[in-house]
Amino acid sequence: MKLGDIYLVALPQIGGREQMGKRPAIILQEEDFKLPTVLIVPLTTKIRALDFAGTILIQPDDKNHLDKESVALAF
Repeated sequence: MKLGDIYLVALPQIGGREQMGKRPAIILQEEDFKLPTVLIVPLTTKIRALDFAGTILIQPDDKNHLDKESVALAF
């Protein structure tokens, strides 16, 4: 895994309003980070999420392999 890569991840249901289920997420840590955890930012195709602070629109392209416009939920 490298910083900025997008992977399909399975986020567990914990309760509340957080993102869950299978969805793309951006890797936000250097690959030489040796802890057994990975820092990610989940994505959603719900464009209205841009109304919230801490979100970024990502356009699909050949490099990220997304098939729809997605919003990074960095909050």
